[in-house]
Amino acid sequence: MTETSTRLPLAGLSVLELGARVGASAAGSLLAQMGADVVFVESAPLAGVQAKWNWREQYAAGKQSLSVDASAERALLERLAASDDVLLVSSDLDDIAYGAAPLGAAARSAIVWDVTAFGSTGPRAGQPAGGAQGPALTGG
Repeated sequence: MTETSTRLPLAGLSVLELGARVGASAAGSLLAQMGADVVFVESAPLAGVQAKWNWREQYAAGKQSLSVDASAERALLERLAASDDVLLVSSDLDDIAYGAAPLGAAARSAIVWDVTAFGSTGPRAGQPAGGAQGPALTGG
């Protein structure tokens, strides 16, 4: 096979993953598997919580990782967000992890992908969920 025939479809795409939820990490993992250069940023206070995920190794595979104190390193996060094609967040927890002001405003990203349990509008907007809640709430 030639090099061009084995090139992955998202090669050259840069992704900054700030999502603290499993859904955001799973999305970032899929992007990395398709060739995107994904940098997974962990907030130092949440790093212990994230390390307890059963499938952490699977979701971290193929990504670069950076652990920061988000309150002290806000400028660094804004610089990273300004240089990536995709900003991947989970806003139902990112206000806790990365401060109240969203990084989306600093992003030059063509795509801001917000992975949340209930979306950004509606009666349950912003509420976190996980585990069996999805199937229980949808009848699945």
